[in-house]
Amino acid sequence: MNLGSCWILKLPRTKWGRHICLRVAYAEIDPNGQFLLTNPTRVDLKIDPMNTVTFQKTRARLQAKQKRAAVHNPGGAIALIEHFPAVKFRGAIIGGYWPLPGELDIRPLLGACHEAAHALALPTTPRKGYPLTFRRWKPTQKLKAGPYNTREPFAEQPEVLPSVVLVPLLAFTQHGERLGYGGGFYDRTLQALKAKKDVFACGVAYAAQEAATLPTDKYDHKLDGILTEQFFKAF
Repeated sequence: MNLGSCWILKLPRTKWGRHICLRVAYAEIDPNGQFLLTNPTRVDLKIDPMNTVTFQKTRARLQAKQKRAAVHNPGGAIALIEHFPAVKFRGAIIGGYWPLPGELDIRPLLGACHEAAHALALPTTPRKGYPLTFRRWKPTQKLKAGPYNTREPFAEQPEVLPSVVLVPLLAFTQHGERLGYGGGFYDRTLQALKAKKDVFACGVAYAAQEAATLPTDKYDHKLDGILTEQFFKAF
């Protein structure tokens, strides 16, 4: 006597970026409660590589935020000044950013650059899908509230094209790969700026935020260098 029937899907363990193989079988249940499989069929499903990278980046961001939180040290803000390559960047227009909670605070560094006669600029955040716009700023000038809990210059401040862009990040590699927050703002910004002039993209992070590898795609722009509380390195 047949007590019932069902479809059974078996999903074996597999690596992201590979095919997923499903074993599909129709099963009947006998009086003893045992499954009787009939005509098992193999079905291959492909995974979109872009979705794979997106998943890997999401996981990497969670891990990077935990690592950054574990090493967060306000004293690192002053150490950045010591390792900033002043000779290399002499006379450059420095494009900074307003640090978010948990990020290595670059405001003391920006103040030191101002004292060294560097022109400074901070980004204004556009709607998603567009590059950042940099506007002139001095440490004595007031800022307005911006998106994502940032602060930014008022619209009457002139736009400038920085020659050095300090780039926030969650993780970096020894080859200059960068993991950002996922909005793509700095990737679009660096692409737009480098189409107009020579720009040095300098990541800023704790040394412990270095990763052995990071998931990347064709839209990710590499850094030209990294500044940490322990060292500066050009790639």
